[in-house]
Amino acid sequence: MVDQLLWLDALVKIVAGAFLVFIPRVSVAAFGLPKSDQSFYLRLMGALLLGIAAAIVVGGGGRSVGGLGAAGAGVINLLGAGMLSTLLMLPRATLAMRGRVLLWGVAGVLVVLGVGELLLG
Repeated sequence: MVDQLLWLDALVKIVAGAFLVFIPRVSVAAFGLPKSDQSFYLRLMGALLLGIAAAIVVGGGGRSVGGLGAAGAGVINLLGAGMLSTLLMLPRATLAMRGRVLLWGVAGVLVVLGVGELLLG
């Protein structure tokens, strides 16, 4: 069960990271995210997501000592969900409705993955 959860976690991060690295401006426009003149930080965030996914994959789904295990992935997911939720609750967060819905959904998925990884890891 832990293996499947970690592979799902890696897949989510690979997809999100690839969007941010390879088509950051299209991602911003399509999902109603905050606009920026530069794509540097979007690509940096995408690279971080891809790096975390690679650590999960290298770990062989938690069976190897060399990669990121379930507890580590769970903590990353819960902290990410907490920060994302905090930013969404701030009054200065001006996002399109589709962006808010998407990001609340992402936060929810991160909480579910994080709790599952902590409990099963």
